[in-house]
Amino acid sequence: MKLIKKVKISLFISLFIILILNVKSFAVTGVVTEITVNVREKATTNSKRVMYVTQDDKVEVLEKQGDWYKIKYNNKTGYVLGKYIKVDDSKLAKEQEEAEAKKEEPEAEASKDVEKKLKVGEKTQIRIIPTISSSIIYTTSNETYIEIIEQIEGWTYISINNVYGWVRTDKITEENVAQTNNNENKQTENSSKENKEDSNQGKIAYIKYDTVNLRQKASTSSKSLAKLKLNDEVTVLETVNSVWSKIKYEDITGYVSTELLSNTKQKVNESDETTTSRDGETVSRDTETTSKEESKTTTDSKKEEPSDTTDKTTSNEENKSTTSVSKGEEIAEYAKKYLGYKYVSGGSSPKTGFDCSGFTYYVYKHFGYSLPKSSVSQANVGKKVDKSDLQPGDLVIYKNTSLTRIGHVGIYIGDNKMIHASEPGVGVIITDIDAKSYNYPKRYVMGRRVI
Repeated sequence: MKLIKKVKISLFISLFIILILNVKSFAVTGVVTEITVNVREKATTNSKRVMYVTQDDKVEVLEKQGDWYKIKYNNKTGYVLGKYIKVDDSKLAKEQEEAEAKKEEPEAEASKDVEKKLKVGEKTQIRIIPTISSSIIYTTSNETYIEIIEQIEGWTYISINNVYGWVRTDKITEENVAQTNNNENKQTENSSKENKEDSNQGKIAYIKYDTVNLRQKASTSSKSLAKLKLNDEVTVLETVNSVWSKIKYEDITGYVSTELLSNTKQKVNESDETTTSRDGETVSRDTETTSKEESKTTTDSKKEEPSDTTDKTTSNEENKSTTSVSKGEEIAEYAKKYLGYKYVSGGSSPKTGFDCSGFTYYVYKHFGYSLPKSSVSQANVGKKVDKSDLQPGDLVIYKNTSLTRIGHVGIYIGDNKMIHASEPGVGVIITDIDAKSYNYPKRYVMGRRVI
């Protein structure tokens, strides 16, 4: 019996060794080198974005196509430009050759299940953030097909009729394509008729501000098709929702925020001052009376005593710097009004509470700057600022606690301190930007100046 037992053990060990020798992983690990990198559906910059990866993320590199890598991350696949990922190309090439050599016969075609399409029903409410108390940005008038972008804790971020927002996951249903082709054709015909009627009945409107982006889709993250100027005449084809309007400018059709349109042309004053808001949208506002008087005084002074070019340049730069600091201090002081407000994941208003990026979004919105709603995206707005050059009002960007990606943001208020929505149970507080209790020295990434 002992001999038989020893033989069984020996066989088991032999089989285990054979398996180890024959199993070989063809995955090559790549490391993302930029703060935020788009992952595309196809190997082209015009292709649809399927997700994004952030600095120091480790991804599985599947193959190389020209200047692009095909990668896998969080069970999703897509393409990334090679210059944004550090990869051992020699190892990748070797494994690709071995994989090709093993293809003695074509792979069996995957079984073709009936294709499913996802949809939501009539009167489904689409919300701006994934909370039941958040603002409704769109309500469906009938059953509508959707595209899922991401899902978290019972909520799904979707694209529906060029609108992007959150819906409860249990509101989404599946439908067989074979059963809906006829319905889709009918809907397409009806949609075409409606679009024609809209274009025939479109009203004239005018751009209210100095520079406005004409977007490809109804989203501030969508591609800009053109830059529209103050009083450019456009045709409004339809109002998509409470935020966006579909318009036509010359031969280009796209989307602009409805609040950037006016039924009449704007009066143009030489004293108008232009201020850039988030995502490249710009708004123009009247200069205060004090500024006008200062301008007149400066003009009179120039008439009496001319100054050389160097003095003028220095003066302008000082004025811009002073204006930036002043505005930054205003932002910092306004943010302090919300000290003690509770931390709520996805929150971006005093009514619901704030998370870190929701808090910065809300504060900057008060001053006309429209930031994206995630710390990852906010890490790309404005311009980078060295830690030693931080001014009140600057954003301060940190990695998450595991140091794997961007995960936190606050507002610098001076004296090496920031105000931020810290974490659940703590809420909005003021903290030293190098607080060791939060491991901030290691987590710190950079500052970003928006104003």
